[in-house]
Amino acid sequence: MKLVTALDSDPSTKALAYNTIGSIYADQGKYQWALDNFNKATGADPGLDEAYFNQGAVLYNMTFYERAIKMFMKVLEVIPDDWEAFFLSGQSLGLSKKMG
Repeated sequence: MKLVTALDSDPSTKALAYNTIGSIYADQGKYQWALDNFNKATGADPGLDEAYFNQGAVLYNMTFYERAIKMFMKVLEVIPDDWEAFFLSGQSLGLSKKMG
């Protein structure tokens, strides 16, 4: 985490670093670690929409569908034509109803 510590002075760069680290963990199936880093990314830069999408994708993979929908909706508020967020929010809704 020395890289992220070194970037303390620039929140957007720090957010991108956390988002990248989170993506690496997600690719490895380490979803909780990925989620922690995506949360840090949005904490550093609340305007980093990609990190909200990534949170939603990880929550979807963790079967936390209702929480995933909230993240995808955040993305859709800013980027209404994001087909992936739209598709995954619909998938999440369908799966949450099956489980509920």
